[in-house]
Amino acid sequence: MAAAALAAVMVGCRDAPPPPPIAAERRLEISPAESELTLPGGVRQLSIPVRLERSPSEAMTLVVELQCDDQQPQNSVVSLTRIRQRDALLGLNRRDPSLERSWSGQDRDRPPAWTQQLLAKHCSTALPPAWRTP
Repeated sequence: MAAAALAAVMVGCRDAPPPPPIAAERRLEISPAESELTLPGGVRQLSIPVRLERSPSEAMTLVVELQCDDQQPQNSVVSLTRIRQRDALLGLNRRDPSLERSWSGQDRDRPPAWTQQLLAKHCSTALPPAWRTP
């Protein structure tokens, strides 16, 4: 009797749908700055290539542009530009300007934490006061 019940449970388990796949973690690769320019007045501009990979066949590349104003930190800007999506499964490899975004130190919205960390690393004195508080 117990063997029959166990066999029935095993058949029921076999017919159950498989569990959903676990979402893969994304990996963020930040390259060294590819360019740095100092403008009149001491404002610095940096371009930093970034790769965000979900899997070997699905990735996004972009450039984080930092505009660092040490004299007036509230004028510092973080921008995500040159965004390109690649997905081998869907046959995508295209630039997507609709995802480009910028944040100024005067905005109420904050840029993503990792971009604030880049600004703090490359332009520590240019971090806007509004972004210094948690």
